[in-house]
Amino acid sequence: MRKHNFITIGLENLLKQKVRTVVMILFTFILSASLFLSSIVLKSMQANVDRTVNRMGADIVVVPEEYSDEYKDALFQGGLCNFNFDKMWYEKIVQIKGITQATPQLYIASLAAACCDAQVQLVAFDQETDFIVQPWLNKMHIDELKPFEVVVGDDVSGFEGDKITFFNKDFTIAGRLENTGTTYDTCVFINYETAYEILQTEQLKNLTLGNHDPESVISSIMIRVEENIKPSDVARNINFRIEGCPAKAYAISEMTNSISNSIEEFSIFSRILNYLLFFLAVLAVICIFVITIQQRRSEFGVLITLGATKARLIGIILVEGLTIGLIGGALGTICSGGVLYLFKDVVMLRLGITAFVMDVFYYFKIGMSAVTVSTFTGVMASVCAIIMISRKEPLELIQEGNV
Repeated sequence: MRKHNFITIGLENLLKQKVRTVVMILFTFILSASLFLSSIVLKSMQANVDRTVNRMGADIVVVPEEYSDEYKDALFQGGLCNFNFDKMWYEKIVQIKGITQATPQLYIASLAAACCDAQVQLVAFDQETDFIVQPWLNKMHIDELKPFEVVVGDDVSGFEGDKITFFNKDFTIAGRLENTGTTYDTCVFINYETAYEILQTEQLKNLTLGNHDPESVISSIMIRVEENIKPSDVARNINFRIEGCPAKAYAISEMTNSISNSIEEFSIFSRILNYLLFFLAVLAVICIFVITIQQRRSEFGVLITLGATKARLIGIILVEGLTIGLIGGALGTICSGGVLYLFKDVVMLRLGITAFVMDVFYYFKIGMSAVTVSTFTGVMASVCAIIMISRKEPLELIQEGNV
């Protein structure tokens, strides 16, 4: 005959009441899945902003004021931008005090169509003044890009030496950037000479430039300022002194503030939702436990009468709650992680995330936290049931159970 202890009895009780057990596990499952998913998404969104700022290598960006939101979308969410202003403003802006380096860039949006192999952002840079792209080229031992040579981001298909087509013109891949986890992974970098050739096509002249000369337009100016000078002060100085300029200077830190604020607002909403889910899960599991214990009062009374100690009964109830919380928490974490992995591209597209955080230790820490909260939920429900049982004498439990 198999010897039973409080652990085996508790587990057998769960197996006998399959519907009740599944329902309670479902509540803890939803709780842990919500905690895990929201934590990973929020961490990834903030990491996306931090990576982009660190990779930009500039303190200030100058773009047309009416396109500032479009630029932020392109910078932090992988959108495409296609705007320009007259290059003459570059010559005036670089005279502002406090600027140590400034370089223009030109953006050409390549839509997925017959003209192009992929939907990417073409970024033309000035090789004489550039301090953003050139350091990456130096790492790849590329002194300069030749006409119709490109450097592609990690997410753009093709290998070094392969041909890639944009606007019915073939380009040679001179190098590939390492994965950055930013929007640069979907960019293609070209020199200005190549950009001017592309912009000579009738399609782009009408769509992008209107009546402007391709060599007289730029899309942005990237600026570095002197040490011990606030970028925001230099940006305000540019906006105040350069009268009539259609573009506006933005300190990168100010540009990211709105993104960070949005993330913080989302974080607050997520925490409120998680607190609500925690409260509902605890309440639901407690209610189910209490109802179940009420139905089993005579059972516990008989066990005590036959010699079972209250400590043994407490152990049985704790095993049930602990098991429910642990299984629900583990399943919720594992399943939500699996869904995140399988549908990561859809999630990134919907939320504007260029990459998920890749810190394995962080995933483990968040997963363990979610399981711990779910397990705590089950234990709390058990404690409530234990308190109700502990207040009754065996005879009372048997009599109430038979009513």
